[in-house]
Amino acid sequence: MDTQTLISLAIEIGKIVLIAVILLMFMLVAVLYLVLKLRWVIARIQSRLGPNRTGPWGVKASA
Repeated sequence: MDTQTLISLAIEIGKIVLIAVILLMFMLVAVLYLVLKLRWVIARIQSRLGPNRTGPWGVKASA
């Protein structure tokens, strides 16, 4: 393999890794948001104010 082939291979692998990291970060943020919304729905069903008692917007409820 020559140098040009190795460089292009490294660039392609870098692109794949970057896309995977971006997708993973999006999924993590989406899960955090869905957990927060689920807690709000459960609180509404129980007729109470919600998880915001444990911090602003309920962010400390899972900790």
